[in-house]
Amino acid sequence: MDQTTFQPDRDPRDERPDPDALLASVGEEETPSKKGRLKIFFGYSAGVGKTFAMLSAARALEMKRGDVLVGYIEPHARPETEALLLGLDILAFKAVSYRGITLRELDLDAALARKPKLVLVDELAHTNAEGCRHAKRWQDVLELLDAGIDVYTTVNVQHIESLNDVVGKISGTAVRETVPDSVFDQASDIELVDLPPHELLERFSEGKVYVPEQARRAADRFFRKETLVALRELALRKTAEVVNRQVEAGRRALPSKPIWATRERLMVAVGPSPTSARLIRATRRMATEVRAPWHAVAVERPSAGAMPLHVRAHLDENLRLAQSLGAEVTTLHGERVPDALLDFARDRGVTRLVVGKTAEPRWKQLLGVSIVDRIVRRSGDLEVLVIRGDPETPPPRVENPQHGRALPPKGEARLAQMLTVGPALAIALLVALGMRALGITEPNIIMVFLLAVVIVAYVAGRIAASALAVLSVLAFNFCFTQPRYTFVVYDLQYLLTFAIMLVVGLVVSGLVGRVRSQADAATQRADANEVLHRVSSQLATTTGRHQVGVGLLSLLDDRLKLDAVVFLREGDTIGPGMGDAALMAAPNERAVATWVLEHATQAGTGTATLPHAAAWYLPLSPTEGETVGVLGVRTRQGTLDFGSRRLLHSIATIAAQAIERENLVERARAASVEAESERLRSDLLSAVSHDMRTPLATIGGAASTILHSAQGDIGERDRALLHDISDEAERLSRLVDNLLQMGRLDERRETIAAEWFPIDEIVDAALRQVRRQDQPERIRVELPDEPVLVFADSTLLTQLLFNLFDNALRYAGEGEITVRAAQVGRATRVEVLDRGLGLGDEPAKLFDRFVRGTAQTGRGVGLGLAICRAITEAHGGSIEARNRADGGAQFVASLPYPKNAEPPSIHGEGATTETDKP
Repeated sequence: MDQTTFQPDRDPRDERPDPDALLASVGEEETPSKKGRLKIFFGYSAGVGKTFAMLSAARALEMKRGDVLVGYIEPHARPETEALLLGLDILAFKAVSYRGITLRELDLDAALARKPKLVLVDELAHTNAEGCRHAKRWQDVLELLDAGIDVYTTVNVQHIESLNDVVGKISGTAVRETVPDSVFDQASDIELVDLPPHELLERFSEGKVYVPEQARRAADRFFRKETLVALRELALRKTAEVVNRQVEAGRRALPSKPIWATRERLMVAVGPSPTSARLIRATRRMATEVRAPWHAVAVERPSAGAMPLHVRAHLDENLRLAQSLGAEVTTLHGERVPDALLDFARDRGVTRLVVGKTAEPRWKQLLGVSIVDRIVRRSGDLEVLVIRGDPETPPPRVENPQHGRALPPKGEARLAQMLTVGPALAIALLVALGMRALGITEPNIIMVFLLAVVIVAYVAGRIAASALAVLSVLAFNFCFTQPRYTFVVYDLQYLLTFAIMLVVGLVVSGLVGRVRSQADAATQRADANEVLHRVSSQLATTTGRHQVGVGLLSLLDDRLKLDAVVFLREGDTIGPGMGDAALMAAPNERAVATWVLEHATQAGTGTATLPHAAAWYLPLSPTEGETVGVLGVRTRQGTLDFGSRRLLHSIATIAAQAIERENLVERARAASVEAESERLRSDLLSAVSHDMRTPLATIGGAASTILHSAQGDIGERDRALLHDISDEAERLSRLVDNLLQMGRLDERRETIAAEWFPIDEIVDAALRQVRRQDQPERIRVELPDEPVLVFADSTLLTQLLFNLFDNALRYAGEGEITVRAAQVGRATRVEVLDRGLGLGDEPAKLFDRFVRGTAQTGRGVGLGLAICRAITEAHGGSIEARNRADGGAQFVASLPYPKNAEPPSIHGEGATTETDKP
């Protein structure tokens, strides 16, 4: 990440607070005063004592100021926790009926109506039952805070959104209930509730954390010492981050912004010198050793004028090196380099500043006015590390690839500026002589020379103006003081005149040169901001991916005078491209663009990857999602400096977001068309199905009646035909039922009457529905000795298993079919396996409507598996299909338990409740 900052020059002795910082702090203080304050009791696992600590703090607060309301607490059947609830004002639970069971939730409306000073809300990451106003409990907490009510709550580290994947890798358990980091960061106070892992494991083994059944599952997945130690470290680090932000806020509020070394943060001063690369690498090594963030900062002095191109190239190379090593790169603009570096270091809380001991004039070292000396003298409590670099050699002059000539070094540029001194002195002298001839006095003549100094300072810079100031004093002495046309001074008063004239000329030249340089720098920043504004405003109103690319090319050509090409992603590769014809036609350039798309990394000229390309290519990557294209640019003369590349990176990000927006619009339009087509198809099938049910029932009933009533009156051929009519009518009837049921499931018109059932009863019911003639005993049932319960609608689950059996009998050939069931975590898992031909390369597509397997056996239409998926999703579960390693197919359906409920025990005891689960 890099940025450019204008660092205004301030007196280092000025300890007054920054006005902008004061305004920001006032704004931050005003907002919380209107909202409630959030305190989070934070732990690394269930059982560390978060709820106990929260209740203890609430009781202490209630004794001081009262008006504490217990909104929702899970006592977890722990006597010590329940004892703390005695005497507190407890809000009644809100009863929510969900799939045949009654769940307890926070009564948010009652809490808002009561409006106490403090509400206790346990389990911040909890998912509310259907029927509550908010889907998540943390949303309830935010509404309480917005109403001006303080909230105490609890949460574990595994529920923090940004740490979710890390916790999953550590524990091997997917945590679905998470709290956004933005909510966690809103807490005005974080209290870490800690307990050594061995003590927590002792509590766990004593049954003080979970009831026995929950404890058995948690021990297998979560409560292992190595897992708890890792989670404890995560919780400590997260708490340290919050505390560090609070420390930084307090430190910045102080006028002097002192350095508090509560956390290491390094910074290296970067320049165009070759020794800067050594400083950057040394700082990187130190930052890695102490695991600290680090900054690489360059300071550009506006009064020094534009850098020669070869010097700029070396500075850009050093900054790119720092960025590649992980530094936060910043470019400051200020006249006093030490003050700019030290102000930035204090603002960012830097504890170590690394600078190089560069070669400077001997007189600066003797007088102690070198940059290093001034930094050390003014550093205060900041630790400054001075590293001696290798002996410097002048940066080589580089060839301009556009013109094939050497670029002018800094000395040649200054020579061109000094050439303005002679004409300016001559013109000023002629005007002064003319004024003397008219009898104008010497003070007015002095003003002419000072005016010339001001003009040269504005046009040619401070050095040329300083030289003109010295020559002006000599010219005034030579031409206007007695004796004239000599440098002899008879009147000693003129010495004071010469001194004042020289000092004023030097001061004015310096001030004018500085103002001009600052104005130039401000103009460059304004131009860059104007370009970004034009790009964002124009692309924001452009519709169509192609038009976004065309608009981007037009802006680059019009505003930055760059030749460019844009390649948009088409599938896994790049499209034909648009823009510069030469770049699009060159096969090597297209290959570079393809590499950039695949790796989402810049390449081409000016980089270390494929540097011989004709252009610089950078990925069009939005803030989230995959790369949507590639932008290639090349200059018409000169090269791209680091600042120009930063600007183009910003432009590329804006363009990528515009292209991604259009991609989303196209996908939304396609999804809308597909949904409408699906709705029309469902309506048509539903209407046709309803009209077919009666004729099919009549046909099937008539055929069955004839078969049973005319036993000996019909021949074998007619009997076979009647059997075919009856079977086909039954098959079509099942197809019609499938179509109707699919429509009901899609439109959520199918009522889910879920209850606890033994899975063996569901399997037996499905087997009874298997009406095929070819060896129904081929289906082998493998169930555990202990009963397995499933929370489901028995009719729908029977239909799901029947469809899986029917599918296996169609495609498994003569192989055996196996059905298994088991309890896995908080879900019931059912598997149907066969030894058939397998499922091909894309098994997931078999769950789409009207999709059949590659071996087109039987006469199905591809609805059975689609209905299976709809049924599992209606239960909040999932189903997947995969090929078995040793041949055949495997279908796995997982049906979860309801929230906060356990299956009834086999002895008929009531359901237990799992609450503070990992």
